[in-house]
Amino acid sequence: MDSLAAGLQELISSEERATFPPRVLAEAYHPRNVGRLQNANAQASFKGPCGDTMEFHLRIASGRVKKISFMTDGCGASIATGSMLTRLVGGKSLKAAAALTESRLLEALGGLPKEHRHCAKLAVTTLRMALAGYTDTKKKTKSGRK
Repeated sequence: MDSLAAGLQELISSEERATFPPRVLAEAYHPRNVGRLQNANAQASFKGPCGDTMEFHLRIASGRVKKISFMTDGCGASIATGSMLTRLVGGKSLKAAAALTESRLLEALGGLPKEHRHCAKLAVTTLRMALAGYTDTKKKTKSGRK
């Protein structure tokens, strides 16, 4: 039975290596910045049309993304895009974070197969929602509304 399981695992791994670039597999199998960030002052959760949900939690200070984490219930490509996005955005200014594009995220991953490219859109959309929510809260606070 062990040899059957080992053979099946090797077949799956071989198919993954043929389908996904090495950076995608590295991020999917060893994601960074996973979990809910304590004391986050910006966050968003969004369910994409594919059914995957992406969450980002950010700690923003002095106009910069000081810390960022993510969670997803999605596939390996969703995990990879969430992880890579946190690496690209962490430490950046709010302007630079908001300027991140799906294309840049895909480029950083070495690409994704066509049927998984929507994962980059899900990640970037969720990030922008978190940044917009933070900006709206700051505007309301400055104007005295809560």
